Amino acid sequence: MCWKKMSDIAKNLEVSKDVIKYHKKFIDKNEIMYENGQVFISDNGVDLIKKRLKKSKYNDSFEKYTRLKLKSIEDELKLIGESITHTQTDLGLLEQIRQELNEDFLSWYCQKEGIIVWADWRWKFVRLNDLLDFLKQK
Repeated sequence: MCWKKMSDIAKNLEVSKDVIKYHKKFIDKNEIMYENGQVFISDNGVDLIKKRLKKSKYNDSFEKYTRLKLKSIEDELKLIGESITHTQTDLGLLEQIRQELNEDFLSWYCQKEGIIVWADWRWKFVRLNDLLDFLKQK
């Protein structure tokens, strides 16, 4: 009888070791051997685990698809995190600009093309880089 470590079984079946641990409790104790703190499962036990893993409606590409989908979600979350960081930086710059202008929005204007004057505490279009250039000239 051939015995395999749980980690090897998990690699071969392309599942986590926790999945193997979960299914281990459903196989006969004669199919499990403990040696030097490691758990070994017989070939018959591995076959039983395989049967429990593969359902009749199971698609072989399901795990691959799921992993790819999780990877794309992780990538999207990373991009969102970077976007939030940039937004926080931009908000910090805008706050700095507000403090530079001493809250006197109506008195500030610029003749440079592409920047329109504030009116009634609102502004129609200001490119942030142009505004920063203007403040540097002050």
